[in-house]
Amino acid sequence: MKATARHHTRFLRPVILIAALMVVGLSASGTVVAEGPTSAKSEKVTERVRVLRAMKIGEHFDLDDQTKDKLLDVLDKYDELLFERHKSLNKQRRALRRSLRSDDISDEEIERNRKEIIASRKELDGLRYERLEKASALLGARDRVKLMVFLPKFERKVRKVLKETRGKKGRKHRRKRRGPR
Repeated sequence: MKATARHHTRFLRPVILIAALMVVGLSASGTVVAEGPTSAKSEKVTERVRVLRAMKIGEHFDLDDQTKDKLLDVLDKYDELLFERHKSLNKQRRALRRSLRSDDISDEEIERNRKEIIASRKELDGLRYERLEKASALLGARDRVKLMVFLPKFERKVRKVLKETRGKKGRKHRRKRRGPR
């Protein structure tokens, strides 16, 4: 009987996570964490995602309060750094797309933009690695591996739910139709 109850609990956890994230996303009226904390609504969403992550870390990891607080501080610090790097990378991508549409831009300019994007991606990967190393320094061997699995999985679920929510509410930057209707 206990094994069956445990199985159902494991099955319900992802369902509860997705439902909670949908509530978070729906209450944000279409704002996305990836776009940054530019308004009060998106700051609320960011805070709710952090609270949800703290709850999930509490469920998945057997940590004392002090270690959990230190881990969450490290993750929060790197959230801000990663957000800034993502913002910069998206700006560079938009510039590269604009330059490709332009006829009067030189190949050297396009190549310079491409190299900037590659450098930004390397920096972003370096920040992710650094975040994992600093967070892992606080944990034991099993928890380090759990963290390596947990973080990308959690971030994917958050992005998925927020993307679905944004899709339902509509996007500010919809693609323009080209050609006759």
